[in-house]
Amino acid sequence: LSPLRHVKFFGLEEGLVVGEPTADNATGVWATMDGGQTWQPHEGFPSRGWNAVDLSSPELGILADRTGGVSLLAGPKLLPSK
Repeated sequence: LSPLRHVKFFGLEEGLVVGEPTADNATGVWATMDGGQTWQPHEGFPSRGWNAVDLSSPELGILADRTGGVSLLAGPKLLPSK
């Protein structure tokens, strides 16, 4: 995983981490369903890096990047704001 900005678990198994994008994960968002033993990258548009995150569930949240852009986490995808 890349340098992390935010970690949140929704119980013992489900969790999300948000950090800097990498060559293997342009969004910088990963999810686990097994308590952190394995992590899967979220699909979506490339990130510039995240400064703020608010997650209400593993499938719904809002992320703000370092340039002021806002994105929506909707299920397994990261969507840009319009």
